[in-house]
Amino acid sequence: MISASKNSIFRHISFFWGFFSYRLTFVVGLVFVAGFLDSLGIMLIIPVLQAGLDQNIIANDDTSGFVVNFISEIVTFLGIQGNMTLIILLMISVFFFKGIVSFISQSYGQILKGELLENLRLKAFKLSSAVYLIKFFEYPIGHYNNICNEQPSRIASAYTAFLRFLSNLILSLIYLIVCWLISPNMLITFLSAGIFILLAYRKLNTRVNSLSRDISDDTGLMSSSIIQALAASKYLRATLQMDNALKEARKANKKISKSQVKIALIKVLAQTLREPLAILMIGLLLIIEVQYFGSSLASLLVMVALLQKAISSITVAQTDYLTYAEFAGAIELYSQEINNLQIHQEISGELKIENFSPTIEFRDVNFSYSDNDKSFCLSDLNFTINAYTSVAIVGPSGGGKSTILDLIARSIRPKKGKIFLSGQLESELDEESWRNKLGYITQNSVVFDDTIANNIAPNKSFHENNDSLQIEIESAAKAASLHEFIMQLPNKYATRVGENGINLSGGQRQRLFIARELFRNPEVLLLDEATSALDTETELAIRDTIEINRKKMTIIAVAHRLASIKSFDYVIVVERGKVVEAGMMELLLKDPKTKLSNLIKAQTM
Repeated sequence: MISASKNSIFRHISFFWGFFSYRLTFVVGLVFVAGFLDSLGIMLIIPVLQAGLDQNIIANDDTSGFVVNFISEIVTFLGIQGNMTLIILLMISVFFFKGIVSFISQSYGQILKGELLENLRLKAFKLSSAVYLIKFFEYPIGHYNNICNEQPSRIASAYTAFLRFLSNLILSLIYLIVCWLISPNMLITFLSAGIFILLAYRKLNTRVNSLSRDISDDTGLMSSSIIQALAASKYLRATLQMDNALKEARKANKKISKSQVKIALIKVLAQTLREPLAILMIGLLLIIEVQYFGSSLASLLVMVALLQKAISSITVAQTDYLTYAEFAGAIELYSQEINNLQIHQEISGELKIENFSPTIEFRDVNFSYSDNDKSFCLSDLNFTINAYTSVAIVGPSGGGKSTILDLIARSIRPKKGKIFLSGQLESELDEESWRNKLGYITQNSVVFDDTIANNIAPNKSFHENNDSLQIEIESAAKAASLHEFIMQLPNKYATRVGENGINLSGGQRQRLFIARELFRNPEVLLLDEATSALDTETELAIRDTIEINRKKMTIIAVAHRLASIKSFDYVIVVERGKVVEAGMMELLLKDPKTKLSNLIKAQTM
């Protein structure tokens, strides 16, 4: 758990400084200026009283001579000594400018808050989206939602509260310095009483910090459970399992509510004690000042005003600190998770492909999903895929076929052996150079909550009056046998498909997915059971599309329905992570004793 220690506060200051640098000092500087102007306005009470009351009533005492002389020199320099109206106008002007400075300070602080929130989310999203695939799937999607969305929002709230806390602390410091100049003895008495109050509040701060971290952890758990349940909503509702799926979310939500109530009660206690403590301290200090130090009326009035300001700022700062502590756990959690994400980033080489050739070669490649796993799920793979050929990877389920595609896509890395892509060692290759030429169609359709046009061309700005782009989009849709269906819709290509393409059938979603990859015009196309969700007629249409593009790109397909790959050039049969057969499709099909022939016979039966 986090404690309210100096180290944690300094870590958090360093955290914010990393985002704002000198701009944070600008905000703090404005607070100093506002505090000085506020104190100056209060001290102008002295010449106002001197101008309107009997000088004997407000005779200066020795302890307050410096302040009175300082203010008198200002008034004399401006030529308004003894003129109550002009001095009051000066006081109003000082407070007016103080208000302007405070407005600029607070407004700029909010601008920085917006930047902080944007940068926190962007940093978390970039790192999350570039985590090595195996490590990425060690956590549920809700975990990343928590890092990218929930915790940055809590950190922004912590920043706002911390800035208010710091501002009120600075203001109270300025008021106390002026009080020291008026009466050092009185200030010492005030600080002695204040220490006891701060010690009492310290225990509250520690408790709030601890509850804050609990809330951050439970928020991540709740988000994860809710996202998983909603993603499987159709199935869970149909089988009456939704309540059970949300069990962990309800438990986490209950814990969050309890922690939030405890924090709220602590803050209520702190706010309730604020006014009685302030009145008690001011009353005691005035009694001591009058009885023992004999200060003048002017200095007493200024002291009362400044002490009231100081006590108010300190107590508000204390409440702000409790609010900051409520959200500060997010800083620790976010920093920890960001460090973890940085450790597990994908590693890309620096070699860019100049003359792209869609060739692939595996040399003695071994792979396992766990570093501790001594057995490999792929062992001693050796094969070459030539440019602009079509290769089918077939075999029993669980043999490692899809893993081979992930290795080609550089989503995972071999444990042993070497992979050459476009003639270059994959570990030395700049991944963008390779992936920019790669199309990847998986069994599970990837469809976004957007229009059909923007799903086909997600990196383009689609407008119906953009003829050239529309022609490209329609061409990809036609190639995926989707165009006729789209033209029957009321909004045609501007039709929104809903989250995960909920407004489309399974086959339509898959065809939309295929259309997107064909629009990208890749030179290497990976197909992982790409036509498994399609009806026979549509599958045949997609086969024709693949057939047309066979000589334009290198096509590598994993398939269980072997009829869909009979026209391919080559075939690789994989069983238990090993290549047990490889060769030209035509030759292997002619030999009834080959593994491929036996697989086709078994499927026909």
